[in-house]
Amino acid sequence: MRIPVRKHPSAFRPGREPNHRLDGETTTLQKEQARRLLPALVGRLCLEIYDRNWVPRLPYTLWETVSGAGPGRCEFRAEEIALFRLLAQVADGWVCHDPKDGPVFVTHGRWQRSYAAWKRGQIRARRPFVTA
Repeated sequence: MRIPVRKHPSAFRPGREPNHRLDGETTTLQKEQARRLLPALVGRLCLEIYDRNWVPRLPYTLWETVSGAGPGRCEFRAEEIALFRLLAQVADGWVCHDPKDGPVFVTHGRWQRSYAAWKRGQIRARRPFVTA
């Protein structure tokens, strides 16, 4: 008795799995999940740590800690910082506050503009040290 040879559609041949990616690349699903998880975690931090719906400076100070862009004085553990760093890299963006929707994901370019504007405001808000 002869066993029939199974024919596979070309997309499903061994070695040609669908959504095949090189090491280090993220899939669309991973990116979408990270884009949903990031705002949810930041929003939850606001509620758990600060007992408020939103803390305006939190995304900026957390970003400085995660990216190493500033002094990064933050009360988060190294594991939490590593998780936020991973999510930011996979999602390719960060979190901002929308008055209607709360914490929302924004793309990296939009976040950089928002962060730069916030940083300029922080610099302007500093009072020069004057000796009397």
